Amino acid sequence: MKILHTTDLHFNKHWYEWIKQQESNYDVFCITGDFLEERKPESLHEQIAWVSSWMRGFKKPLLVCSGNHDIEELEHEDWL
Repeated sequence: MKILHTTDLHFNKHWYEWIKQQESNYDVFCITGDFLEERKPESLHEQIAWVSSWMRGFKKPLLVCSGNHDIEELEHEDWL
């Protein structure tokens, strides 16, 4: 079994796109936190919508957990 583990994406869309391109090369994907970044032009709510849509489009198993950037300053910390 091949696992790709990444972390601290901080809403860098290029990194998300690279991970998606790797989907055929791995069996399981694990992303451990910090999907979002406050210092981006997109609001945190816009980032959450984009990341959530990206996750729903994944065909392989995707295991995730939140990081401190994903919950602090948010009124709904359970989005992930």
